[in-house]
Amino acid sequence: MSLKLRVLIDYDEGDHFFNDSSNDYPFTNRSNLKELCNFYKLNLLKIELFSDGELDWNGIFFYKKVKGKVYIFSGGRFGFGGFFPKKDEHPVSSYLNLIEIELNKIEIGSCSLSLSFLSDHSKESDEVWQTSSVSYLIANTNESVDDNGLCFRKAKIRSNLSRNLKKAKEKGFICKEVMDNESLKLWHANCHLPRINELNGKSWDIELLSKFIDNGTASLVCVFDHEENILGGCYIIKSKLVLEFFMMSTKRENQILGVNSVLIEFLYLMAKRENMSLINWQASNPPQGPLVRFKKEWNAKDYSFNIYNKNFNDNLDKKFIETYFKDCYIFPFSQL
Repeated sequence: MSLKLRVLIDYDEGDHFFNDSSNDYPFTNRSNLKELCNFYKLNLLKIELFSDGELDWNGIFFYKKVKGKVYIFSGGRFGFGGFFPKKDEHPVSSYLNLIEIELNKIEIGSCSLSLSFLSDHSKESDEVWQTSSVSYLIANTNESVDDNGLCFRKAKIRSNLSRNLKKAKEKGFICKEVMDNESLKLWHANCHLPRINELNGKSWDIELLSKFIDNGTASLVCVFDHEENILGGCYIIKSKLVLEFFMMSTKRENQILGVNSVLIEFLYLMAKRENMSLINWQASNPPQGPLVRFKKEWNAKDYSFNIYNKNFNDNLDKKFIETYFKDCYIFPFSQL
């Protein structure tokens, strides 16, 4: 019996895009998506995949029209939404030919579609479109925290983790969750920008961070000394099931004091207290090295997911993406 697969792409953005599960993950949350669209001048579309008339996969994506062509993508530096399984009867890869038929009905420039890290990627095929893979590092809250506090091995034995945590507690550092603009500005100026300079990285716009706090589900957790100076902090985004470590920024000189250790413990206890199942450390670049090892010391494990990419525009290049799609991943640079 032949498969009866169907693809529906809906560009008519509205309330019907969202449902009761929209608040389960940080970047399916309506308020977060709206803030991203407003800041980056993007629109939303919905792609539904049906098998025998029943919804198999549901996905919300971004799109932007530039020079007459439409560019569709899952996310960017701000994380990935992508396809979330409903029945998960057939892999997303089996729908890609049908998706391409629908995309060819419009002036399509490129398309980059990710799958949720919670999907079963073992069933997916990399023989269609151009496939890239990303790995998130994620800790399971209940495997990391119990009623007595941190419960994973590195926290229970003598280790760098437990020693740094003890060192910070002896200094009397205090962690607080804050949502005021003054604290955000102080952290951004005194912790985030200096740390980005140490790493030779790319900073986040404080305007976006502020809007996420005002209208989304974000907040900031800071570590304070006895004089109420901010020594470091982590900008987080909450959802029903996931605590997202959006950006942790602490200068190296304060990391040595154990600031990040007491900060992370506070965040893990927060996830447990607020019944969030997963703690998302996000991806690391490079995918191997000291930072990855640090995250794994905190009981984070690899969750890989596929991104299916298709370029319909022969003139698509890195300069075009950097000019029109700040912070957005519309197509992997490595494949241009």
